[in-house]
Amino acid sequence: MGKGDKKSRKGKRIIKTWGVHRPRTDKNSIAPVTAKKKVAKKAAKVEEVVAAAEAPKKAAAKKDAKGDDLTKIEGVGPKVMEVLNASGMVSFADVAAEKAEKIAEILVEANSRYKMFDPTSWPLQAKMAADGNWDELKKWQDEHDGGKM
Repeated sequence: MGKGDKKSRKGKRIIKTWGVHRPRTDKNSIAPVTAKKKVAKKAAKVEEVVAAAEAPKKAAAKKDAKGDDLTKIEGVGPKVMEVLNASGMVSFADVAAEKAEKIAEILVEANSRYKMFDPTSWPLQAKMAADGNWDELKKWQDEHDGGKM
């Protein structure tokens, strides 16, 4: 009198099964046509969910493709760049136009662990990068330790 025994109902919690997971193979089992319809409906739902999930990623990829690589600013890493992009600063000109205090506010609002970053020189570095003065930017970054003024 264990799981799936014909004389008891123990183990028949799932309809049309013997025991826990083994499907029945007798005349009363589910018809293959019905099972295929259910699988097709589930597949359609999964495709809709996947398409909906990919749409924002494609939009974000397009947005990133238009923006500059802000990690060239010393002190800005990939995660900080994501925070800056989310706040609307996607190019060097955008960062150069902001004040350092505003950038620090944005970082702290995103996550408290970003308060360790010192963005005082980021607008200056971004201005040099936006103007195309890469040699001057490289020289400035070499002279200053960690991008600190």
